[in-house]
Order: sequence, then structure tokens, then C-alpha cells
Amino acid sequence: MNQESRQNLMTLPCDPDSKIQNYRNYIQKLVLQLTGKPVAELPIEANPGWLDITTQYPRKGSRNRCDHHN
Repeated sequence: MNQESRQNLMTLPCDPDSKIQNYRNYIQKLVLQLTGKPVAELPIEANPGWLDITTQYPRKGSRNRCDHHN
């Protein structure tokens, strides 16, 4: 991906909702251009696990820190 494409991804508006489709179209064209394959869209979960604040995730590297002290 060239610098111009990266800059466009950072600066293209994706809010309000009316701009989201333009952003989506840009990404789809860019991926097709770079890979020769169309984008496969994934379904959006109604209640993704990461949104649940009661879910406990291990701290990054916490296991490794314990291993180094033994």
C-alpha cells in the first residue's frame, strides 16, 4: 500500500453515517486493487464479547512475568 492510500485511510471522513458508505467503497476498491480479490464482509455481532465489561481477560504478558521469576 502506498503512502497516498494510507493517508486517505486516515483522513477520509467516516462519520456521519452518510460518509461511512464512501469509506467502505474506498476500502473495497483498495483491497481489490492490491489483492485482486473482493472484500469479504463479516457479520457484525449484536453483542460482541469485548463489549461485556464483566468479562475477564488475562493481562498481556502476565504469564511471562511469572515464568521469569521462578
